[in-house]
Amino acid sequence: MLATLYLLFNEGYKASSGDRLVREELCHEAIRLALQLEAHPATRQPRAHALLALMLFNAARLSARTVAVRRVNGPQAALDALAKIPGRSSLESYHLFHAVRGSFLLELQRHEEALAALRKAESIAALPSEREFIKKLIQATDEVMTTARTST
Repeated sequence: MLATLYLLFNEGYKASSGDRLVREELCHEAIRLALQLEAHPATRQPRAHALLALMLFNAARLSARTVAVRRVNGPQAALDALAKIPGRSSLESYHLFHAVRGSFLLELQRHEEALAALRKAESIAALPSEREFIKKLIQATDEVMTTARTST
């Protein structure tokens, strides 16, 4: 049974077919079943606990399994992936969402849109160091835009 759960989790972690690289629902189902095995007196064994720990450790990184789209398929594909995130509205208050979106837009040389995204990120960043980093990106983008305007 543990081997089957491990295979189920792995299929979710890196799907062997279909249009999605990660199938989180399979990972979560494997974890749910492993929790039941680990909780039952007849199947509560160190191996069950170890498998559950491994799955939980890897599941903590599920969202990062996709943040690689840009490296593989480029910034436009990454922007498209951001737009397709389920429940994306919940990310609107997360400064890194806007910062990442801004960086993809910068790569595409969509400077006005990038500035808007970066300014949004700066306005909601909680830490001064984060705001300062984003402010430097904004200044660099402004400089690129100014240089482009003066050279035309």
